[in-house]
Amino acid sequence: MHRQHFTLRAVFGSAALFIFATSCAEGTSPRDEPVATTEPDSPGTSSKPLSSGYAMKLPIASFSFTEDETKLMKSAESVIVVRCMKDFGFDFTPPPREAKSVTTMDRRYGLADPEHAKKYGYHLPPLQKTQEPLRPSKEATEVLVGSKEPYPTGEKVTTYKGAQVPEGGCRGKASKEVRKKFDDADGASIANGISTESFRQSIQQQAVADAFQEWSSCMRKKGFTYKDPLSPLNNEEFFKDPVASSEEISTAVADTQCKKSTRLLEIWFNTEEAIQKEMIALKKKELDGLRVLHAKKLQNAQRILKED
Repeated sequence: MHRQHFTLRAVFGSAALFIFATSCAEGTSPRDEPVATTEPDSPGTSSKPLSSGYAMKLPIASFSFTEDETKLMKSAESVIVVRCMKDFGFDFTPPPREAKSVTTMDRRYGLADPEHAKKYGYHLPPLQKTQEPLRPSKEATEVLVGSKEPYPTGEKVTTYKGAQVPEGGCRGKASKEVRKKFDDADGASIANGISTESFRQSIQQQAVADAFQEWSSCMRKKGFTYKDPLSPLNNEEFFKDPVASSEEISTAVADTQCKKSTRLLEIWFNTEEAIQKEMIALKKKELDGLRVLHAKKLQNAQRILKED
């Protein structure tokens, strides 16, 4: 019998919530569809396809950027950076962006992808390797980030060969021109708060507590003792090595199998979905304002790219 006991509190605010710590932070955008206002489905009866990406299917995720939208803004920022560096006499090529793992999208409710479990356990898959970019010179780096070493926290660089360096360097200029003029710190804080609070409330609901018990019972039958479905993510033994052990993979496979047989993911998702809809309705005015400003960010990025 494999016995591991970890509390939900240990992972609350980390693996379960980290996606919204970034996606709903300042710089998030609306999707085209409006927030639903109809009565939510009862737990476990949603007709939505919920095979992956649970966090990004929650109502509050409509206030976060999609991967394509993020790429759009990053591309616009790169255009500004290249122009800015050229003004200072530097021929600068932005390094390629590392591919992100979409598997992390499922971690709000623990591991959700059975194929991932078989290959990587609870580890993230390795990032795709990209060609090592040429490192800019010391002078170019100082203009790029607006500081001396250690970058970017060192002494500020304000001029280069008599020309004024933007605050934060060319990167700071790019961020300011693409995003910051449309920042909505209050709206983003509300969106983040809803994401955090809805998760907290969801684990207190009886339907979710019952599903946890069924999942835990299923795991015991397979030889693993965990109190709740987020506990395996906090098993430090699993992350001592860069690749998953056979024990970790066996646990992960059992975990996803038990989630499926108990319908835990659907129950948990639908419970939190209902909570979020109520919270969003109470902050409709503020969140509508966030949508508007986020849409303007995207329009601004598109304009910059068209002018390039």
